[in-house]
Amino acid sequence: MNDKKSDRLLSIEVLRILGCLIVIGAHIRLGDMIDGHPAWIRLFFSCLFGNGVAIFWFILGFFSFDREENYPQRLKKMAFRILLPLFVYTMFSFYFAGFLIDGKSLLTSMSHTFDDYRTMITRSLFRWQNRVDYGGHLWYLYVYAIVILLFPALAGLQKLWRGNKKNAVIAWFCLLGLLAVNDYTYNELCDFSHHSFPAAVAAGIFVLAGSILAEWKEEILGNRKYARIGAAMFFLTLAVRVPWLYFSYWLGKGDEPVYWYTSFGLLSVTGLFFMVLGSLGEAKGSEWGRRIILETADLTFLIYIVHFMVISYLNNHDLYVFLEDVTGDPVKDTIIFQLGLMTEVFLVSLAVSFVIRLLIRLPGRRKV
Repeated sequence: MNDKKSDRLLSIEVLRILGCLIVIGAHIRLGDMIDGHPAWIRLFFSCLFGNGVAIFWFILGFFSFDREENYPQRLKKMAFRILLPLFVYTMFSFYFAGFLIDGKSLLTSMSHTFDDYRTMITRSLFRWQNRVDYGGHLWYLYVYAIVILLFPALAGLQKLWRGNKKNAVIAWFCLLGLLAVNDYTYNELCDFSHHSFPAAVAAGIFVLAGSILAEWKEEILGNRKYARIGAAMFFLTLAVRVPWLYFSYWLGKGDEPVYWYTSFGLLSVTGLFFMVLGSLGEAKGSEWGRRIILETADLTFLIYIVHFMVISYLNNHDLYVFLEDVTGDPVKDTIIFQLGLMTEVFLVSLAVSFVIRLLIRLPGRRKV
């Protein structure tokens, strides 16, 4: 194992994997409604799986401001590590998803009209969001690119509390207050969304929050007090979020409280960071255990890209029936079934990602 890998914090790599699992959980969960009414168990899963993307924004903020990279270097890295894979997946999905997922012939899958090309360009490139089949989840990569473009502005704000823990705490509560007021207005104040600049502004808030936690890194690592505080924050937030979401539906306000760009998201992810960093600290673990975690974490970027297509493929091949046979649980609203479904998609996506990495003969891609 090289020195670069040996210097990595195992706790952060575990958070990468957790973030990936939560994103998959969000995409395989059932709808919140049963017979036109919100169901408590489904609201629980929605809230539990609501913050995966926010974890990655936190990790980006946790590390990026300490790196000695100039702006052109960041743009170059973003073009190679984000935009290039985004382009490759978009083209692959555009030409081959019909054949692999929808059961079309290869010729039909690859054949497109002029309107198909025009729609892909005008609705994806010009609107900075992905509209090809099985590519809707890639909004994250478009937004990531915008965040890097706006990085000088974020760095300017981060200087307000860099090296000053008191200012960092004040800044965290200011971010929480902004999100809480926006939650009170059911997102009418900030109008956050999952594409383009509205999403980038929300992402920027969480990147800055991650940089705030970095100021307390030495105090948090291996400190069980923070682990206990984090557990309390996470589970108390979940206990409040679920009924809030229920009454949101009851008031006709929809599912805004479930999204990552909320005060619930900030509290949950902060608590999760406290839990994992406080519990694991700078633990090295066994050589094999550490290697498995690091290699898996290296593949989270590829897992994120391919998992949506994997979900669709498995759905077309009786995914639910398979899990019912394995778990002996025919009820799709149980924790066992949902966690089993999430695990199956994760493991298949992990295998696919491992094969892709072997085929392109590139080292693992760290998702930060």
